Amino acid sequence: MKEKKAEIEGIIGKVAICEDMWSSPANKMPFMGTAAAYIVVKRAKKQPPMWQLKSTILSFRVVEGAHDGENLGRYLFGVCRRAGIINVEKKISKVCGFICTTPGMCSFDPWISWELLH
Repeated sequence: MKEKKAEIEGIIGKVAICEDMWSSPANKMPFMGTAAAYIVVKRAKKQPPMWQLKSTILSFRVVEGAHDGENLGRYLFGVCRRAGIINVEKKISKVCGFICTTPGMCSFDPWISWELLH
């Protein structure tokens, strides 16, 4: 995660977040996966900038507690903090978009929920 965090903190653009949650049919455990996509700009002397699309899995974990927007938002907010996408101390967010496939999670808005979740 340290390498991913350093790369994400160094980008000049934003990060698109995708979240999905499902339960294992075998043991009924709920899992939440979080992925990110972003563009890294590479510059070489006397060359035009090169854009490289990157995507990465940020998290895959068991979720405890209610499956509502507030609880799932806390999980997502923590993942974004650890990945360097959100910096609470500097009040910086690189989130540009949020794709959600979990009904309870779709009510979570990282812009509106900033004070609630940090």
